[in-house]
Amino acid sequence: MKELNVAIIGCGFVGKVHSYGFKNVNFFFDINIIPKMTLAIDSDRNMEKNAKKYGWINFSTDWKDALNDEVDIVDVATPVFLHKEMVIEAAKRGKIVICEKPLTLSLKDAEEIIKAVEESKIKHLINYSFRKIPAIAYAKELIQSGKLGEIYHWRARWLSDVIIDKNLAIDWRMKNSMAGGGASADINSHLIDLAIFLNDEIFEVSSVKKTFINERPAGSTKTEIVDVDDAINCIVKFKNGSLGVFESSRVCSGRKESVAIEINGTNGAIIYDYQNFNELKVFLKDKDKKNNGFKILKIYNKEYPYMGKWWPEGHGINYENIIINQFNDFFLSLENNTMPSPNLYDGLKVQRVMEAMSRSDLEKKWIKIEDL
Repeated sequence: MKELNVAIIGCGFVGKVHSYGFKNVNFFFDINIIPKMTLAIDSDRNMEKNAKKYGWINFSTDWKDALNDEVDIVDVATPVFLHKEMVIEAAKRGKIVICEKPLTLSLKDAEEIIKAVEESKIKHLINYSFRKIPAIAYAKELIQSGKLGEIYHWRARWLSDVIIDKNLAIDWRMKNSMAGGGASADINSHLIDLAIFLNDEIFEVSSVKKTFINERPAGSTKTEIVDVDDAINCIVKFKNGSLGVFESSRVCSGRKESVAIEINGTNGAIIYDYQNFNELKVFLKDKDKKNNGFKILKIYNKEYPYMGKWWPEGHGINYENIIINQFNDFFLSLENNTMPSPNLYDGLKVQRVMEAMSRSDLEKKWIKIEDL
């Protein structure tokens, strides 16, 4: 077994999720690398208590401590506006990099990051972890097998009411200079990655964004302008000729992380609903038309991706477990000296589509990805 020293930058929600993954990946999966939770970093000294609770040995308030010679892996689990400098500096020091999504604030910044990691020839991972949901991984197998036939349609939604309260104070996620977008970046980026992963690369987009709550409290007496979108609707054309629809909102009343995708081909279709985490609806044409219709697969058995390492059949898994699936794949890639997946190149692809969607909304026209 080989130990790799990990430093995580950011001890908020994302840092907590990643910590859970590092702490438990060896418990479930047979990998020959042990991530040693060496150093947690957060600008807020009050987060030290959380870091120790999560399992980190040391704590610092200076992110540059992650660049010291002892550290092998730097995990950037910070707000988006901090990603660029941290990833580039870690790459220059030859560190293996994990980066939260979306990659950065702009396409230009994303290209600079890619240049840095290519020059350093490091391994890297981006946290588009929804790929590692067993039902999604199995959907990928079905699509690659050709059982769905030629793909015609992609539909995806992520609806949430997480910021629908007008009295909710403004934070970095509602500032373009810090988040790079609202629903279009925060949640729609996951859907874009899944679209590319499951279907094909996107060729052309037409989008409309909307900010419904234009001002938010910033202290007891002040307000600030919100300059990111609350929601985005988009139609796209894929390189394989299929058409796609995206809908993402953070102000959708009654919805709690309502994530769903549907893919329709000439011979079959799949539907995945995040609220039914361990299920996949599958339709495959049957010669006997009485048998045609969606069948619900319970993704419990060891024959499905990742499930053989989890609990006895019938128990299923949930959100907190997919980061463990992702870290298993990540460490296996490091063992085999291959590039992890998804990686920062995948982050760049998503960034291009996000840029095109933003330009389409601004210019009120279709935007081709290749023209960026």
